[in-house]
Amino acid sequence: MRRGISSEWIIVLTIPLVLWFAYSVKTTNYTESAVPVRPVSGFDSSRAAIQFTRADTAAFPAIFEAAFDSTAVVSQHNELYRFRLLPVGLLYSHTGKIVVCDPINSHIASAVCDTFPIGSYSVELALASTQMGETVALSRVKFSEKPVKTWSMARWPGQIPRALKDSICYAFPVDAGLAIFADSVSNKHLVTHFDKYSDDIFMSRPHLQRFFGHTLYFDRYTVTSFQTGDGDGRYCVYTGRDAEGKICRLLVDFGFFRW
Repeated sequence: MRRGISSEWIIVLTIPLVLWFAYSVKTTNYTESAVPVRPVSGFDSSRAAIQFTRADTAAFPAIFEAAFDSTAVVSQHNELYRFRLLPVGLLYSHTGKIVVCDPINSHIASAVCDTFPIGSYSVELALASTQMGETVALSRVKFSEKPVKTWSMARWPGQIPRALKDSICYAFPVDAGLAIFADSVSNKHLVTHFDKYSDDIFMSRPHLQRFFGHTLYFDRYTVTSFQTGDGDGRYCVYTGRDAEGKICRLLVDFGFFRW
């Protein structure tokens, strides 16, 4: 008796084709664009109430630093959130030009306009913990230990500067439920060898599937991939500067908290 291919094998064989197809066609609709940040009518717009050890000195919005502090407790929408800081590797900054994007779009994504410090820097995730479990609330590259004095909205080439409290923010699209941090030359190397590294970047290898994020080290390059909060969407990026005006943070906000 002849047996056909099982549905499980069909799924396994189909996944690489779907990723390849998505990677190939994203050029037609990709853009880092402006999205509204004010709540729609009927949405509970109450802002998060934050308590943590440096709450009195943290720059606005305080949640950008509080989420990486284990002492922080945030109350929003009648739910309490606590946090766990998860280091996920190092970013090798060769040029100071950093790409933040969905890995599917790595071949067409531009670096953000700011020029960041050269060197190797810690990539960290802020995991928000609730009764439903943990999720990635924010991600960041930490360029120094100095506290943030001011935050500004990051932008991409061709976009005009906008105030931090503007009614819209610039955001990058996510369709794979993942994003990456990579120096521009590391990203070019990734694109050139995408087929070779895709299983690591998309965390599809069995030992990576339970991870919130990890860093791929190859040659002298690094690419850090991480889960994007609730998954697909458009997410805003921010740059933090210290009291001397030097960049000390690059952060992605997944929109969990109203600030």
